[in-house]
Amino acid sequence: MPENQMPKVIYIAGYGRSESTLLDCIFARKPRIFGSGELTNIFDDRFHDRPCSCGESLKSCEVWSRVLPDATSDRNDLELAKATRRAVRLFMQIVL
Repeated sequence: MPENQMPKVIYIAGYGRSESTLLDCIFARKPRIFGSGELTNIFDDRFHDRPCSCGESLKSCEVWSRVLPDATSDRNDLELAKATRRAVRLFMQIVL
């Protein structure tokens, strides 16, 4: 995508068990689509290095490895919360 072109964003939201995560995973299989997964779970996911919707672990994912380096280290809860907040802001800048 040219640098001066804004990416198109599709925000998928749904109640529990509405299959919105499945829809995100289906779209994310396309090479030009990035599916962020459930961002509400990012706090838990960073501790357990769970897989991204791309299939890689958060530490290995092309996007999240750049966004979450501080948030995947061993630090106290307040520092991790601050690092994750910074990471989510950076993520929004990278993707949007």
